[in-house]
Amino acid sequence: MPSAIIRADASHSIGLGHMVRSTALAARLLETGWNCRLLTSSESVALFPARIPAGLEVVTIPEDDLSNPERLGTAAADKYDVAIIDHYSLSRDYESGARSWADHIMVIDDLADRPHDCDVLLDQNLGRRADDYDGLVAPSCRLLIGPDFSLLGEQFSRLRVASLARLEQVRKPERVMVNFGGSDPHNATLLVLEGLAKIENGIMLDIVLGSGAGNADDVEAMARRLGQPCTVHRSVEDMADLLARCDLVVGACGSSAWERCCLGVPSVVVVTGDDQWTGARGLSDADAIILLGALDEVDGLVVAAAVAALHGDPERWRALGANASRLVDGAGRSRVEQTLRELVDGDREAAMA
Repeated sequence: MPSAIIRADASHSIGLGHMVRSTALAARLLETGWNCRLLTSSESVALFPARIPAGLEVVTIPEDDLSNPERLGTAAADKYDVAIIDHYSLSRDYESGARSWADHIMVIDDLADRPHDCDVLLDQNLGRRADDYDGLVAPSCRLLIGPDFSLLGEQFSRLRVASLARLEQVRKPERVMVNFGGSDPHNATLLVLEGLAKIENGIMLDIVLGSGAGNADDVEAMARRLGQPCTVHRSVEDMADLLARCDLVVGACGSSAWERCCLGVPSVVVVTGDDQWTGARGLSDADAIILLGALDEVDGLVVAAAVAALHGDPERWRALGANASRLVDGAGRSRVEQTLRELVDGDREAAMA
């Protein structure tokens, strides 16, 4: 049985995106016969309890040890075949230390801004190029670049066909989701709702708040004052099902952007972090989103105008969804698992030669 340990965190400040995609990969590894563990902080587990896949062993470590690669040994009965590291604050020094506990290192990144010691690097951003990592990884490192490798849960690929078929029958975008991730530390949801409150063309709102959202009470209070039909969803357990019932999303451009592409749901994007710019620009260049800009450059009226424009131009809205759906097919986890399995199988074949 091949084995992997995943190192990822979630918090109020960094959101849930690293844990979302890492545990989606973990679920695929478990489904295909891997022994898989997650090494994370206690805060991550508290923010993310409902999404930990069944069968995934979780080991929590103290805050002071989060950057210590020797803590990988806390969960080790023996050496792992692969250590998977998804963390912007960790780089080559940590990864080199992790080799004491793993035969191979895989890094999940979005930034291309620091050196890595890894055998596989995944950057799922559209617009990212392999040569962006020149000098940051060894020439022998295998690069998995682009949304073909986006790490989405099984439920998104399962609902893809039904979602695309439903959207074909929708006349115009009337059910709008507002979703700025698991923590929304910048209060983007409130800014957007202030603008959408002024729309008078009969849209319905689904407001999604993650378990780490510190503004939940303020959002709920504003939702009660909105003129549109509105439902607030807190700590959604099946995001794919809810998203597949929506026509348009106003949100950021983290991991959820690839979920929207898979289901063909168009989106109006406000960038809430520097790590989102590569993906956002790539999606905009592919005419798969409406990119409004950074949060500090956008106000609620700009968002409302963009939503109202798509409501009044169904053909434009439909084209955005079609372009988005061609970028992500939902099979990224399988491609990544196959890459890791080839590494492990190669080791075993070499040992038997």
